[in-house]
Amino acid sequence: MIFNQTAFVAREHGMQGALKDEKFNALFGMFDTQGQGYLSQEGFRQFTDTVTELAPSHDTENVAAMRKAFGKWWELLLPSGGTVADARIGQQEFVDVMRSNVTSPGNLQEAVLDIADALMRALDTNGDGMLSKGEYLRIYTHLGIDPAHCGDAFRRLDRDGDGAISHDEWRTALTEFYLSDDASAPGNWLLGPLASTVA
Repeated sequence: MIFNQTAFVAREHGMQGALKDEKFNALFGMFDTQGQGYLSQEGFRQFTDTVTELAPSHDTENVAAMRKAFGKWWELLLPSGGTVADARIGQQEFVDVMRSNVTSPGNLQEAVLDIADALMRALDTNGDGMLSKGEYLRIYTHLGIDPAHCGDAFRRLDRDGDGAISHDEWRTALTEFYLSDDASAPGNWLLGPLASTVA
């Protein structure tokens, strides 16, 4: 039997691409709160409102930081990079732009990791620079993610097993979720299990 390296590489690339697509499709389903099959500027703003509600009412600094980063994310999703109010982003278009644009290094920082940093600061109500299991659970309950998966996800993200998610562990999880092609990467569990992580 002759080993076909080209076919092997293509198959491996397809498997890797399928994992990212699965994660980005899961994100789309979360963003598309009305089940319309597309994202609009108004719908994206509504999801932004939902996330910023996790911050205490007095925490205007982190709310502003999250709104700014979500605004950047929406601009990156648009074909022109503009702010067309009536634009509609379909699911496959969303996945394609996530892969080609949003997850490029500079954009990932401005549109995703800036949200993650501000969200962690907002959730860290005792100011210890860590996320407890209870603080992490608030993401699940507020965004409608099955809380039954929170324990498994928290255990994976808490890499050093000290009972809390540090800032470094949090950013590592976010980076893995958006960039990793490794199905065993703990960050894939950020929002609960994917089919690929439990198969």
